Amino acid sequence: MKDGIKTNENFRVQVEAAGYRKEDVKIKIKVLDDKTNVLVIDVGASSADGKFGIYKNLPAFKKEVALNKEIYDLTKITASVENGVIEVVIPKKDEYRTKTIIDFSPSDGPADGVPETPEN
Repeated sequence: MKDGIKTNENFRVQVEAAGYRKEDVKIKIKVLDDKTNVLVIDVGASSADGKFGIYKNLPAFKKEVALNKEIYDLTKITASVENGVIEVVIPKKDEYRTKTIIDFSPSDGPADGVPETPEN
């Protein structure tokens, strides 16, 4: 299993689940306390035909991740299952995203408010 990835925009949880079907995956939020919710990724047992018709059973497993209710927008969670990886994306609320206040990118002239100095 992979750990969560925090960015300025969101928190991504990735879980390796090769061999499981989309129907085997259930994603839910449970309330832990007044400040914390828990993201639950519940992967049920699965039976599938393996390579060369060999029958295999895959065990059930669960991943839980605590989320601060104040920081993350739990109403906009998205999830996908692709190439054996379950990915759940929980966006941050706008007020918790870092914003650029001053841009120090190079420009053609001097920075605003900084006088040009004469060359000697």
